[in-house]
Amino acid sequence: MPPAHFLGDLSGLWRLDQRPPIRGLTWDWWWWLVMLEDEHGRPTGKQLMTLWSTKDAARVEVNGDTWRPQGRPGVDEHGGMSLDGMVCAWWFDGQTMHDAVLAKRCSMVVLPGAHPSWPGPSTPGRGAGAVVPLLDEDYSMGMEGDGSSFWLTLDPMPESAPFSSLDLRLHPASERLSTARQATATYAAGLGYDILRLHGTTAEGHIDG
Repeated sequence: MPPAHFLGDLSGLWRLDQRPPIRGLTWDWWWWLVMLEDEHGRPTGKQLMTLWSTKDAARVEVNGDTWRPQGRPGVDEHGGMSLDGMVCAWWFDGQTMHDAVLAKRCSMVVLPGAHPSWPGPSTPGRGAGAVVPLLDEDYSMGMEGDGSSFWLTLDPMPESAPFSSLDLRLHPASERLSTARQATATYAAGLGYDILRLHGTTAEGHIDG
């Protein structure tokens, strides 16, 4: 039976301060790869890749789109962040890979569940929080206050996208797959990585269009 909420140390889920930034190299992101069953029974299934990111660089090329990040993330006394970033998505429909169905430069707010501005109760230690692009569209992703599920919303999508909107809920699949695990490595000159990973969830929701 799957656990009622996600497990493991989720305290770093909404933070980007694990190591000092390196100009031109530091790249921070939240990333989901969602694999869905194909309604026509194709064994390839369907896949959605979504990325919310910021990079400490003067210029970044993303699928031919130029992004010039403006400054480093700002952090308030409660751990809330404001950052200049991009939200991007790629979609595989079971037959065709659609590159960059979404690539939007924007300001974002990252809000942990313990922040005074969090809209509702949150259970300490369960990873509540969200990353919210400041756009007319809803391209947000976050963990519910009790840690029972993530939401992932892309609504509405650009007119050129192969679907018009998406709203998913991601729930724990098992203790093994849905326990957060940290992977860290440091190389020469401070180069390295810090990854907080959930290996699997279940997914349900709606994709329109």
